[in-house]
Amino acid sequence: MYTGLSVEDHLRFGAHPNSGWDAALAHRRIEQLDLDPRQKAGQLFTGPATSACLGSSSQACTSWLASKHLRQSVTYQPASRFWPLQRAETALYLVLAAGLGWLCVWRVRRRQSLTDTQIMILKISFAGVRFVSRS
Repeated sequence: MYTGLSVEDHLRFGAHPNSGWDAALAHRRIEQLDLDPRQKAGQLFTGPATSACLGSSSQACTSWLASKHLRQSVTYQPASRFWPLQRAETALYLVLAAGLGWLCVWRVRRRQSLTDTQIMILKISFAGVRFVSRS
C-alpha cells in the first residue's frame, strides 16, 4: 500500500504489470468492501494486537478493529483444494530438487574432466624437463 495513492490509483498500479488483470472483478470487489475509489490509503497496521484479538471471540476482534477504523479482509482456499495444492507444491519441490541434483552432478563431472585435461597438459609440458635436487 502506498499512502499517497487512492484506491483507484492502486487498481491502476496493479493492472499495469498484470496482463490477465480483470478490472471489472476488481471494481466489484471494491464495491463489495464499500470503499470509496477516491479515498487515499492510510497507514498499514502492523500491530500490536489487542487482547480482544488474541482471544477466541472473532466478534470482539472485529469490533475492536472497527473502533480503530481498520478493515480486515480474509481470503482462503476451501478445504477441497488442500490435497491438490499439496500435490502441486510437492511436485514443484521434487522438480527443483531433481534439477539441483542434476546441476551438481553435471558440475562435478565437468570439473573432473577439466582436471584430467589440465593434468594431460602438465604431463606434455614437463615431459622433457628434469628436476635436479640440490643437496
